[in-house]
Amino acid sequence: MRRRAGMTLLELLLALSLMTVVLTTIYMVFANHEDSVEAASESREAYGLARMVLDRLIRDISGSWLPSAQAEEEENDLFSGQEDRLDFITTARLSSGQAPGLDLVEVGYYTIENDARDGLTLIRRQDKIIDEEISEGGTTVTLTNQLEAFEIGYIDREGEVHTSWTASDVSNLPRSVKIKIVVRLAEDKTETFTTIVSLPLAWPKMSGIKLPTGLELPF
Repeated sequence: MRRRAGMTLLELLLALSLMTVVLTTIYMVFANHEDSVEAASESREAYGLARMVLDRLIRDISGSWLPSAQAEEEENDLFSGQEDRLDFITTARLSSGQAPGLDLVEVGYYTIENDARDGLTLIRRQDKIIDEEISEGGTTVTLTNQLEAFEIGYIDREGEVHTSWTASDVSNLPRSVKIKIVVRLAEDKTETFTTIVSLPLAWPKMSGIKLPTGLELPF
C-alpha cells in the first residue's frame, strides 16, 4: 500500500514563515496607506480651517478705517493692535440700506486659552455701535479652537514690522498687517499659515476718508 505524500515538519515551518512575511508586508502596506490617507485628511482640514479664518481676517482688516475729522486732541484709539490682539473700525460690511458710503462696525480679534485642547481659541468680536471703547461691547463668535499660535505684525510705510500699533489720530494706520496662525492637528502636529493684508485706506492718497452726510461718530 502506497503512503500518501505529505509535508515534512521543515516544509511546514518554511511555509508558515513565508506566509508570515507576506502577511506582514500586506499589513504594512495597508497601515502606511491608512496613515497617508489620515495625514492627507488632516492637512485638508487644516487648510480649510486656515482659509476660512484668514479670509475673514483679510476682509475685515483690509477695510480698516479712521475718520478724517478726528481732532488731534482726542485720544480715541480707533485702531489698537497688539501682537495677539487687534481692535479697529472697518468698512468691510457694506450695506445699501444706510446712507451712501460706509457701513461701519467695530471689530476685534483676540485669543483665549483653551484648556480642553491645550491650545488657543480665536474669538471675533463685532459691535454695530462705534464708541470710545474700541475693544469692548458687541457680540462674539468663536472662529476656531484649534490654534497653536496667533501672531500679528504691523508694517509701516518704510517696510518695518512692529509688534504693536495704536492709532490715536487721523491717517495713522499701518501700511499693511502681517498675520500668522498655527493650526494644531492630531498627535501634536501643526500647520503654519501666514499672509500680509494691505490697508488701502492707509495709502497716502486715501488716508483721509470723510463720513457720509448725516452720519457722525458719537465722540
